[in-house]
Amino acid sequence: MASKQVFTIQEYLSNACLPTFRRSSTKLLSTTKFPRALTWPRYSELQKAINYRALRHTKRTEIIPFINLVKDFLSSFCVPSIDTADYSNEECSLRLPSPGYVSYDDDDIQFLKNIDNEEQFVSLMQNYVLSTVSESLRILYGHARHSPDAAALQFRSASHLCVAHHARWDVLALPGTLERPYPFFVFFISPSEFGIQDMWDIAEPRE
Repeated sequence: MASKQVFTIQEYLSNACLPTFRRSSTKLLSTTKFPRALTWPRYSELQKAINYRALRHTKRTEIIPFINLVKDFLSSFCVPSIDTADYSNEECSLRLPSPGYVSYDDDDIQFLKNIDNEEQFVSLMQNYVLSTVSESLRILYGHARHSPDAAALQFRSASHLCVAHHARWDVLALPGTLERPYPFFVFFISPSEFGIQDMWDIAEPRE
């Protein structure tokens, strides 16, 4: 819920962070007993077709020019203000905590204390993280709430696009248009699928 009634999207995002969450049980995940998770089965759906052209070259973008590009992009927007009264009786879709701007009520805290399975992980990703991404973009672009343009920024389940027996992932995507039905995907894999060394590899700082 919003702690402050009127603020800018810049103020909110500059202080926003991922929420702390935990399992209801103190019992360790079984995968933490192993340095790395067990080898995944071969999924035919993820295998490249015969004679498919392999990627031969990638271009690496240096971090400083990339940061400058992002700054230039953001500076092209006016800084819109958010008035939480505009949401009327609806919950504000900015769901990541931001000290002084958005905090959690008892329902949020109770949910975040009991993330015990993949379905709850997906709910956390969709209703807190991606919801905030979608609402931030809507505000920056100035789209009206509940408009078709705003709906095009809402992530939806698209797991049917990559079906495999005992698949270990969920797919969330922007709906797009008829010409470009799914312009952006998020593949989500539960932390329970990783060993402790896998997690260290993911979290380790890189150049």
